[in-house]
Amino acid sequence: MTTSITARDGDTFGRAWWRDFIDRTDSLSQPIVIRDLFPAERLDFYTRKVLEVLATVKTTQYGYRAFVDGRQLGPADMEDLFKKVPEDDETLEAWAQRAFDGRNFGIILNNSDKFNEALASDVASSLAPFFAEIGHPRGGVQTTIFIGNYDQTPIGIHQDDRGESVLHFHVGPADKTMYVWDKDEYEALLKDKNWTKKDVEALKPYARAYSFSAGDLYYMPEGTYHLGEQDGLSIGITIWTYCHTDDLLVQNLHQQMLKQIPVKKTPDFHHDNRPLDDTSGLDDIVRKYAVTDECKHLNYADLLRAAYQDWRYGIHSNGGYRNKPMPRADDDKADFQPGDLLRLEAPYRILIRESIATEKMYLYVRCEKIEFRYFACLIPFIERINRGEAVRVDALLALLDPSWPPRIGLHLLNELYRCRGVAKL
Repeated sequence: MTTSITARDGDTFGRAWWRDFIDRTDSLSQPIVIRDLFPAERLDFYTRKVLEVLATVKTTQYGYRAFVDGRQLGPADMEDLFKKVPEDDETLEAWAQRAFDGRNFGIILNNSDKFNEALASDVASSLAPFFAEIGHPRGGVQTTIFIGNYDQTPIGIHQDDRGESVLHFHVGPADKTMYVWDKDEYEALLKDKNWTKKDVEALKPYARAYSFSAGDLYYMPEGTYHLGEQDGLSIGITIWTYCHTDDLLVQNLHQQMLKQIPVKKTPDFHHDNRPLDDTSGLDDIVRKYAVTDECKHLNYADLLRAAYQDWRYGIHSNGGYRNKPMPRADDDKADFQPGDLLRLEAPYRILIRESIATEKMYLYVRCEKIEFRYFACLIPFIERINRGEAVRVDALLALLDPSWPPRIGLHLLNELYRCRGVAKL
């Protein structure tokens, strides 16, 4: 099996390219490095967008971790780091020196696709032909940014959750080497030799090494024990595809099911002195919290199917991403007028699902679910937007029920804009 190849001329990330990729990775089961895939201007674009993400994210809520000299920063140190975000036109090197004063550091920023539309769109467009070949991963996609000059991955040798494979876009400038171990051999070494994951130097001779430079792509299949090493400052953009095991998928779907039962915070609390078999103490709660009309007559199996259906519609509307983007801020309103132009936010689509149990329909916009009474006129309205062409607002309004005042259609378009489903031109 060839483990390092040079990118071929042609339609990079097109259907034929992905078919060749699937073949060269032995149906996505083997690591590979594809060299010289990204030209210099693409790497500059990625660097700028990563710095914009760093300038935007000032919370650990979405999975932002930083390590300095091998120690993970606590809340107070993270707050200090948030005050040193990259400035406009500041280079990666200048920011790293200012923020870390020459110390070794590593940053892992999960869910980065939420925070930069240009970067998210670039990756989603690249993946669309791939998913057209193999289908969307049932757990969705997430991007994570790795930045640093650390010598080794801060969390050491590790295996990610089963079903999680990764495409690594190496932005550089420094090179990186990924050491990977056969799962069974690695676990046997720990057992037979009484080693731990910290015995890196002893374990290295048993690993395969994949080295890559700025502009290269590295693929690592799921279930791989791995450790990254580098000597110098670099950026890596990783795209995680979640084809999770059944138990992880069901855990996620249970969370999705709970979304069908909105729970609001209340001041109510009580002692319960009823007999053990008397559950009437939940009567008020049962009345207060109920599943949606569409789901209230479903058994567990059908609730699970409904949650899976909702989940799939969401990620398919969002280019495969499992996380919806940050909604537009209140001070960024479209305030559409009839003469304005708009366009679908490519490469995403707005999906419609009709309820089978109620007189309702649902729009899925970048993982956001919007509920309406069923109106047939909304179907051509959304289909026109999904063509991806620039369209005047008044042409869209003309597709709606003529008895509706324009404000109804304008409100819907403003909601689509807030959810980042359409762009105002």
